[in-house]
Amino acid sequence: ESDEKASYQADVYVFAVHTCQKPDEYDMLDLSFWEFYVLPQEALVEAGSWNSISLSRLVNLDYEPVSYKELKAAISSAASSRL
Repeated sequence: ESDEKASYQADVYVFAVHTCQKPDEYDMLDLSFWEFYVLPQEALVEAGSWNSISLSRLVNLDYEPVSYKELKAAISSAASSRL
């Protein structure tokens, strides 16, 4: 019998969502089709989501997606919120 505990391996988590809806336009390398959700570890702890989280849950937690261009700043902001 193992006692599973929540285990977090990072201070900041980035969830990536590819938003292309048209198969003929699909290009996984086109960064304009990607949205990123950046959450500090505490947000996942509070959400009780240590092993999985859905896109609808991220949206319900009022996290807004950021573009690739905004990703670095969003990660830095989430990391500094931990200090």
